[in-house]
Amino acid sequence: MKKASRRSTRTSRPKTTAREECVVRDPADRRRALRVRAPAGASSKDRVEAQHFVDTLEANGQIARGSGPMPPGATHRVESDASGASRLVRKRFSAI
Repeated sequence: MKKASRRSTRTSRPKTTAREECVVRDPADRRRALRVRAPAGASSKDRVEAQHFVDTLEANGQIARGSGPMPPGATHRVESDASGASRLVRKRFSAI
């Protein structure tokens, strides 16, 4: 009897979900807005979670502002897009 092919038993990788920009407040200056990536059709709960994530990054010193080399431990940078809006962009990973 022939052995079953491994190809047929493998699970496929899930498809990536659509993303859109979500606006949150900058922890360093609450009057300024930051755009972050969130799942398309994000609910208010998703927006609250995105705000908490940004606040946590700021509390742990993982957000770099300005140009030049990123400081040690920073994983994200605030950048301006073509329209002048501030976006939070992941630049590198940290291994802890």
